[in-house]
Amino acid sequence: MLVTNGVYTTFADDQTYVNITAGITLRSMEGPEYTVISNSFGSSYSATLVDISSSGATLDGFTITRARRLSVRITAASVMTNCIVRDRSRWNGTGNVWLSGGALVTDCHLINNLVYGTYKGGALYIAGASTVENCVITNNNASGAAPLIHLLSPSTSKDIVIRNCLIADNYSSGCVIFSHGGGTYENCTIAGNMAGGMEIFDIGVTAKNCIFAGNTNAAGTARNVVFTGGGKLTAVSSCIVVPPADRVLATDCIYEPPRYRDAARGNYALMSSSPCIDTGMLLSWMTDGATDLVGAPRVFGKAPDMGCYECLMEPCTLFMVR
Repeated sequence: MLVTNGVYTTFADDQTYVNITAGITLRSMEGPEYTVISNSFGSSYSATLVDISSSGATLDGFTITRARRLSVRITAASVMTNCIVRDRSRWNGTGNVWLSGGALVTDCHLINNLVYGTYKGGALYIAGASTVENCVITNNNASGAAPLIHLLSPSTSKDIVIRNCLIADNYSSGCVIFSHGGGTYENCTIAGNMAGGMEIFDIGVTAKNCIFAGNTNAAGTARNVVFTGGGKLTAVSSCIVVPPADRVLATDCIYEPPRYRDAARGNYALMSSSPCIDTGMLLSWMTDGATDLVGAPRVFGKAPDMGCYECLMEPCTLFMVR
């Protein structure tokens, strides 16, 4: 089903604006820049903008904005792709993009979402088996004690996979990511977040080819991974600056700065001199045609790079003749 260009706005209270209950594809004609699903700030907190409750559905190419409750809820094995979820503002309320049931979110941007108070998941709330890949989660703000990304899996960490994602330049009074239910992270860059990167509670987290660097508390002290429960971090071929050694089970990891190109301007690609280049491990999804976050070949060189970006530049020596 194709949706023509336009801004589709709901003003009604207590309703789901787009309710997908069958395995259909809902696709915009020209992409998220031209097709917008929006809530009015005058509406009740109870409106959900998009709800997908049936397996086999796809939501493709929309901007979903100004939600006061949930922007998107997917509770089945369905897909959201090529979407922008932004400018959600809510005093209290759990979740913004709510995932469970085998949901897949791919090639999406979650930006400039705001939550106050103590509720969880102002950008992303994962309540069960789900995959998030090739996504940018930046410039979101949780001004209370709530984490912006909340993982709550009812069984094991294998139920949740976050892959090839940039999670950067967000603010939270606690850590930006709170892992209450495990999770597996692959080739993610978690950087530049104020108040901290990831907090691990009672179920362990696995990280492969990830970068945890440049996350700080309000005083500017490194706070990349912290622990508040019994869970541990199993890290393989990852970069963890200032790790808490007694809680990290590390294999082939590095502990020096990754050398971003221009972190001050939000550029977390790797410099050609980065120690994260060619030091990752080959994962099963890195077959021919696999790409990084921006579509570059995932393996360039003798091994994959750590983080969400693959560096395509080789170190060289410059000679100047005068």
